[in-house]
Amino acid sequence: MDKLLKLLSENSGFTTAEIAAMLGEPEDYIKAQIKEYENSGSIVQVFNARGEKVATPIFRYKNLIASYTHLYWGEMDVMSLFGGA
Repeated sequence: MDKLLKLLSENSGFTTAEIAAMLGEPEDYIKAQIKEYENSGSIVQVFNARGEKVATPIFRYKNLIASYTHLYWGEMDVMSLFGGA
């Protein structure tokens, strides 16, 4: 799986058949490994402004990266940032 992830991180434009040929593995095995990686959960660790770990998962599926971010503006008048009154 390490060789596969390295190859995908360098160029994700390869087809599964091309990756299978480069790694000398069956295409079905490569597809299964990619599916396992995509379903493995969070792909990175998220930190808050204080540098503390936050339990917010980030998921990747094909070309989509998804997460939840909560922006806290504190006591600031948020509308003033956008030219509002």
